Parts: sequence; structure tokens; C-alpha cells
Amino acid sequence: MQAMENNRSKLVAGLDRTRRSTFGRIARFIGAGQITDTTWEDLEALLIQSDIGVETSLDIIQETQNATREEGILRADQLQLRLKEILLSRLPSPPAIEITSRPFVVLLAGVNGSGKTTTLAKLGKHFQGQGLEVQFAAADTYR
Repeated sequence: MQAMENNRSKLVAGLDRTRRSTFGRIARFIGAGQITDTTWEDLEALLIQSDIGVETSLDIIQETQNATREEGILRADQLQLRLKEILLSRLPSPPAIEITSRPFVVLLAGVNGSGKTTTLAKLGKHFQGQGLEVQFAAADTYR
């Protein structure tokens, strides 16, 4: 019974980390208030803290500020949708996955709360849908 409670606690802690991840924090921080200088400063800090990098964060802020001026966006909740579009536009299209030999290995690496486990599950389901047998293996520097 104790082991079950420990597993439950670990799961809750892991979900909490995910909930507090960068985009969740951005959504909570933006809220519905007016866009102010503090809004931009806080957004810049969040982007930099999320390992996007200083230069990229500043580019995103500049592009978002330009868009808000051009489109007449005044409220932070309206800013959230535009910011999402800008962030998504910066993501490259995923490469086509060609399975040419077996076993085929996919390696995922990333910081805590970045969505590795969710992505892995989605990839597994995708490959199963193609009729492939899927196995998961894990390694963690903390365990």
C-alpha cells in the first residue's frame, strides 16, 4: 500500500511540473488585463527561462510587439493567441520518419516538464497505427 502511495505522489509531482511548464506559465501570466511594459518584461523573462535563448526570446518579443501594434491588440488575453501563432510559426515541419531497418530507435531528450513522455506515447500510438510493434525503454539521470 505504501509503494502505491509513493507512486501516486511521484505521479502528482510529475503532473505538477508539467502544469507549470513554460506555456502553462505564459497562459496563466497573460490573463485578461491590459498589455503594459511589465507584460513585456515578464514575457521576456518567461521565454528566456524556458531555454529558448536570449536572442530568440528578444526576436519573439519584437515580433509580438510589432503584431500587437499593427493589429491593434490592447489586451493580454488577445496577445496570447497572437503569441501562440508566432511561436508555432517558428517551429520547423517535422521530418518524415522512414523506417529502413529494425529495430528502429527513437531517442528523446529534454528538460523536465517539456513533454517527452507525452510525445513518446503519441509516437508509440502512431507507429502502432502503422502496424508496427512498439517497445519503450527508459533511462533517467535521476534514478
